[in-house]
Amino acid sequence: MSVRLAVVATGTGVGKTTTALAILRAAKALGCRVAGWKPLETGGTEDGDALQAASDVRCPSAVLLDDPVSPHLAARRAGRSIDLDAIASAAPRAAVDLLLVETAGGLFSPLDERGRTNAELLAALDPGAVVLVAPNRLGVLHDVAAVLRAAPTLRARIVALALTGGDPADRSADSNADELARLHALAVWTFPTTDASPAPMLAWLRAAVRGG
Repeated sequence: MSVRLAVVATGTGVGKTTTALAILRAAKALGCRVAGWKPLETGGTEDGDALQAASDVRCPSAVLLDDPVSPHLAARRAGRSIDLDAIASAAPRAAVDLLLVETAGGLFSPLDERGRTNAELLAALDPGAVVLVAPNRLGVLHDVAAVLRAAPTLRARIVALALTGGDPADRSADSNADELARLHALAVWTFPTTDASPAPMLAWLRAAVRGG
């Protein structure tokens, strides 16, 4: 069975690519063929290149923009326009066990001049499962709640919340995972500042791509 998994986030720079790479590498370790795709990237190709390096099948980005700003603004400055329908149509159809899609910026980062966001792109891509990434820091309870309330149709597809990083000096860091799981009845994959993969993530991958 082929699984299309989207990795989205509560904001920018919170660990989407780190999470995506961990998922791809863990799936490969389980014997799966994988492909990572960043449909749209601004400010260089670092994230997309990392996904390609971790993939068995290369899936180039559909849109690349130089300015490290919001996609709609980067496109405007470059005299270009972003067509979400064209991006969705360019989605890879690679013969892999897991196709992972990583969006650019936060879930509601604007992508085009019409104000459409990653949420609309996600609706067009129609992934079977979604992982929501958030930083393990003070304020994450609000950020996750805000995203879930703003995107109720996405809620049913979220298989886990990936909680990344964590500062020992932040007194909320030790309790955020438990509180988020309790408040939203979500599985929480906690990513420490190491290369370790959370055991619950590995269990989900086994069930998703190998039928248990």
